Amino acid sequence: VVPPNINLSEYRFTVNAEGQIVYGLGAIKGIGESAIELICENRQQDGRFTSLIDLCKRMVSNKVSRRVYETLIVSGALDSFGQTRRSLMDYLPDAIRMATQYQKDQTVGQVDLFGGATQALDGQESEIPEREEWQERERLNKEKKALGLYLTGHPLNAYERELKQLRTHWLRDLDDLDGSTFNKVSVLIAGIVSSVRFQPTEQGRRAFVQLDDGSSYLEVFIFTNIIEEYGDLIENGELLIVEGVINTDRRTGTTRLRVTALYTMETARDVLAQRLLLKITPPLANDATIDVLQRVFQNDERRSCGVFIHYETEKATAQIRLGEAYSAPISDAELKEIEQLLGESGVKMCY
Repeated sequence: VVPPNINLSEYRFTVNAEGQIVYGLGAIKGIGESAIELICENRQQDGRFTSLIDLCKRMVSNKVSRRVYETLIVSGALDSFGQTRRSLMDYLPDAIRMATQYQKDQTVGQVDLFGGATQALDGQESEIPEREEWQERERLNKEKKALGLYLTGHPLNAYERELKQLRTHWLRDLDDLDGSTFNKVSVLIAGIVSSVRFQPTEQGRRAFVQLDDGSSYLEVFIFTNIIEEYGDLIENGELLIVEGVINTDRRTGTTRLRVTALYTMETARDVLAQRLLLKITPPLANDATIDVLQRVFQNDERRSCGVFIHYETEKATAQIRLGEAYSAPISDAELKEIEQLLGESGVKMCY
C-alpha cells in the first residue's frame, strides 16, 4: 500500500499505474469529506501542491481548519514536501498566518501587478526550519492515531536487535493456540498495546490486553496480582515485553496466555540484560569518548547490568569489565547517545 499523499491520493483508495494500492485521504481519521473534496478539486485545477505554505495559501479561502492540516501532517500525507513531520507541525501556525495575511492583502488589492507578494510568500518555503523528526515510536503512534494502523513502520522495529535475543515467539506463532501443542509452555513475547479492557472481579480486577507486534495480534489475560504490581505499564501505545505460561482450562477447554511478569524496554534492560558490550577501536580511544562514557555510565542508580569494553587493534583484542561504579544505562536516549558516538555496531545489549 502506498501511504497517503496529498498529491497522489484521492478520497477513496485507488490503484496506480504500477498496480499499487494508493491510500485514500478519506480513510484518514478526523478529516471530513468536504475538506478532502476541496483539496482534490484544487489540485486537479491548479496542479500539485509544492509545500506546506502553498497548500495553506491555496486552501485558506476554503477555511480548511488547522486540525485538518495537523492530521494530514501526522498521517504522512505531506511527507512528499521533503520536511520532517515535526518541522511541518512546528511551522504550521506561521504557514497559516502568512496564508491568511496573503488572502487579506489580495482582498484589499495590495498585491502588485507582478505578483511580488506571491513571490515573497513562496520564498518563505526554503526558510522552514528543519527539526529532527520525532522519536520513531512517537511518530508511528501519531500515524496510527490518524490512520488506525502502523503503515510506514512498526514501533518494535527500532528494538529488533534486542528483541531477537529476548523473544521466544512472534505473535503469529501463537495465532492458533492449541492446548496439545502449547499447554504449559513458557513464552516471552513483545508487542505494542493496541487495546485494554478491564473487568471487575471479587479480588479486584483483571485485564484483557491486545498486543500488536507487526506480525499479528494476541489478547493476553492478566490477573489481579499482576495488575497490582505492573498496572501502571498497561496503557495504549506502550511497548510491553510479556512473560507468561500458556494454560488450557480443563473445564472450558480454552487456551490462554497467563501473564506472570511485564516489562517495558527499560525495565527489561535493567532486570533481564546480562551486560552492555561496547566495541572501541583506536580512533575512538580518546578523551572525548571517555568523557561521554563517564557521564553516561556514572549514575546514581546502581544496576545489575555491567559494562564491558571490547578493545580491538590490528595486533590484539581485549575485553575489560568496568568497575562497580559504572553500570549500563537503560533509557533509549542514553543508548542512542552512545550509538551516535560508537556506531550502532559498537553497542550491544546482551541478554
